[in-house]
Amino acid sequence: LMTTTMSAFPKVAQRLVENGMEIPFICAGGAVNRAYVESYPLGIYAAAAAQGPGIANKAIDGWDWKKIRSKWDDITSGKA
Repeated sequence: LMTTTMSAFPKVAQRLVENGMEIPFICAGGAVNRAYVESYPLGIYAAAAAQGPGIANKAIDGWDWKKIRSKWDDITSGKA
């Protein structure tokens, strides 16, 4: 991800919401941080690629984006 393309994340999230798809939307890359990704609906931050599967598994288990955000520290540390 480049800083010139990071503005696409909130736009994609908005389109998902507009289409009734309130699903966790994992966003990562060197140009973003957790605060940025959590500044728009659906965004779930992944600091490293290795965190993606744990986050995705929670979504598969039925966790919504709000629950994943609230338990992010536990999920990414392997405690949840």
